[in-house]
Amino acid sequence: MEVCPAFIDETGILSGTPQNQPVYGIGVLIVPDTKTITDAFYRLHFNFSAARQTARRDLLRDIRGRGSVPQLDELDLLLRSTRHHEYKFTEVTRSNLQQYIDLLNLYFSFAEPQFHAVLLDRLDPGYNPAQWKGDAWSAY
Repeated sequence: MEVCPAFIDETGILSGTPQNQPVYGIGVLIVPDTKTITDAFYRLHFNFSAARQTARRDLLRDIRGRGSVPQLDELDLLLRSTRHHEYKFTEVTRSNLQQYIDLLNLYFSFAEPQFHAVLLDRLDPGYNPAQWKGDAWSAY
């Protein structure tokens, strides 16, 4: 039997009212050749990080040059850490959209990784948590 790393993450919750968390999802990413894909993602990430550092340096130079108080979005960019960054698709903006597209293109350039997911629409009339006897942990 071959051992293969798997990365699991979820979104939403199964307990509480469905109106607050109508969708629950869990996904698993299976990556047989972690070294190759990790190296490629790190190279891409460091390119993104260098671009963020350059943008931050340029902004700081601009703020100092104009002698005014920075705007809120400028402060956000200045205070944002460049050491660790987790790419969350809820944080996609016009300015970073290409980075996310590049991440997806890189992922799909590898044949080995597999992604599987289960999504539950808790507002669907067919959704029935009784199969887990009301225990969210059993469902997990």
